[in-house]
Amino acid sequence: MDVAAHQDLFGLWSVFHIGCLRFPAARKTALALHAVLPGRLVYRVYWIPFLLVYLIATASKAVRTSGPGTRRITETSLWQQKAVLLRTCFRFPGLLPVEFYKQKFSLPKYAGRIEGAGHNFDVRAISHLVSGKTITDVEHDAALVHDKMKFFRFLGENGLPGGSILALFRRGNAEWLVSDETIPQDDLFIKSAHDDGGRGARRIFYDPVSRGYSIERPGAPMFRKDPLAEIGKVRLTGGDLIRLLCRSSERVEWILMPRLRNHPRLAELAGDTTLATLRIATNRDRQGRFSVFSSPGASR
Repeated sequence: MDVAAHQDLFGLWSVFHIGCLRFPAARKTALALHAVLPGRLVYRVYWIPFLLVYLIATASKAVRTSGPGTRRITETSLWQQKAVLLRTCFRFPGLLPVEFYKQKFSLPKYAGRIEGAGHNFDVRAISHLVSGKTITDVEHDAALVHDKMKFFRFLGENGLPGGSILALFRRGNAEWLVSDETIPQDDLFIKSAHDDGGRGARRIFYDPVSRGYSIERPGAPMFRKDPLAEIGKVRLTGGDLIRLLCRSSERVEWILMPRLRNHPRLAELAGDTTLATLRIATNRDRQGRFSVFSSPGASR
């Protein structure tokens, strides 16, 4: 079964895929059934019962070990917590009970993040199963992509183009990736080397009259304490900016990049405030064939 068929039939039930990755017996059984039975039949007679048993068992453990009831900070009973957890996992398939608490989705202020998380789990689990990878591969690939500098170097080692990076600021020092080791007199862009979802990313504006730089406030606040939160609209020289990034990199590693702008024709449609992007996920199956797995940006 190719990637498109997996996504079409099983995209909503990646909990099963994760179960196959973690348990070799479940994985071998699923692959054997895929080989001899129509996909929809496998889905109905094997997948859903497995999902029900898996969720009920793991939900009970998650509530006992990670739920707020374990710390006695809620009047909600454990049975009620378990019911909410199961309803949420079924409403957003692909969301695991342990991740429900790990990602703090149980808190009202994070409720809006659940839907996107469910999609991310689906893509990760299904693509790895189709590629024949193990849970160790899943964790390795996730760590690689999460570390932006490591992923940037991985692209270079494999001859793939990546965004232009001027410098990495970490542990109080600047690691320059350009030969002249100077900041261009132009608009710039910084982002955390390890956060995702655009959290903490922001533009740095250059004023050619004063030859100074100013840092905007981020559109998506960071989960951790933002060391640049109070610097908005403060005029900085190039040297000031380098020292500020070095100093704040004791708490957050920063990647400094040139600011990219939309093509003039695209700017007519989308403006030039933010960079218009298209995210396309590809996958390679066991036979080495590549295909487009998903392109969520294209549907918006």
